[in-house]
Amino acid sequence: MNITLLDMVRSMMSFTELPPSFWGYAVETASKLFNMEPSKTLPQKPYEIWHGKPASYKYLRVVPVLRRSTRESRPPDRYGFLGLTSQLDNDPRTYGEAMSDIDSDKWLEAMRSKWTHWVQIKFGPS
Repeated sequence: MNITLLDMVRSMMSFTELPPSFWGYAVETASKLFNMEPSKTLPQKPYEIWHGKPASYKYLRVVPVLRRSTRESRPPDRYGFLGLTSQLDNDPRTYGEAMSDIDSDKWLEAMRSKWTHWVQIKFGPS
């Protein structure tokens, strides 16, 4: 009987996505269902012998699977400005990009003005 009961529980748990913590409930349900079935060795069902009346199956029902959401998930709108700033930033990132740009003479002048304004720092002996 134990092997049959464990086979029933394994079968029930294999068709669900329940965590292993529900194993006890599956054993309880399997034992109730097993006791409601007719037996080869007993003249009556185990439930009828124990309770003296036939089992009622009215409370048993098929539980539908929970429906998954079909809503499309997307990031919140409060971070929408980050995409806009990356699209508006058209500055070249390297010297080669600046020189291959249409406005290369303006970029060259801007770089020269920055180089002339830099202050050189003299380091000490250490």
